[in-house]
Amino acid sequence: MKILKGLSLEGVLVLLVITKLTCRDIEVSEVICYSNEEDFGKYNAITIDHANCYRRGEEGGKYFDSVCSLKMLIERKHLEVLSQVLRPETLMVLVSPFSILYPHGLWHIDQVPQCLLELWINSNNVEIAEYFLKFKLTPLILPIARTLGLLIIHEPLYIYIMKLYLEKGSRRVVNSVEWLYLDFSQYEDCIKWFKEKCIEEEDEECLKELREISKLETATKSQ
Repeated sequence: MKILKGLSLEGVLVLLVITKLTCRDIEVSEVICYSNEEDFGKYNAITIDHANCYRRGEEGGKYFDSVCSLKMLIERKHLEVLSQVLRPETLMVLVSPFSILYPHGLWHIDQVPQCLLELWINSNNVEIAEYFLKFKLTPLILPIARTLGLLIIHEPLYIYIMKLYLEKGSRRVVNSVEWLYLDFSQYEDCIKWFKEKCIEEEDEECLKELREISKLETATKSQ
């Protein structure tokens, strides 16, 4: 079962937490894959990066440009790939400008929750998604709660979050699967986070790019 074969990845960054698909089923080069086993069984977490957002560093090493990735996501260039990975085997998809995986496991997105832009949960696997939010991606619970309109933050929040998600989350059918979908509309918060980092690093080129991205986000929002 091969997916994404021959597809030009101009823009997507998704984390797939999946059961039946293996890392070999994703036939593109811009993939980092992490396999693990929990009480519910084996799963693979796969990051698919923007092919054209990799850069060469001063010492010749390759790194991922998250500002470039943010621009691609605002331009909605990830939709073609997203439609292909929302499959029955997929448990959860997170969309973010950050490269979410390192070889040793989940990384980054839980450190910058304000840059979580979309969340898709397979309605047939809500309990497993709840497990990941509770134990693996805990910092993401707060932005999820705020997006769902939870004004009073209960402790422990994860007790309430999936119940609220089921009640208020949008439901969309893609590839004959019903998905619980959240659009966080956090682009402004994410841009602000990047801006603070660029100011800290005195990176004028980064700040220039972010000004252009802010204009693009405003124009996209008004459409």
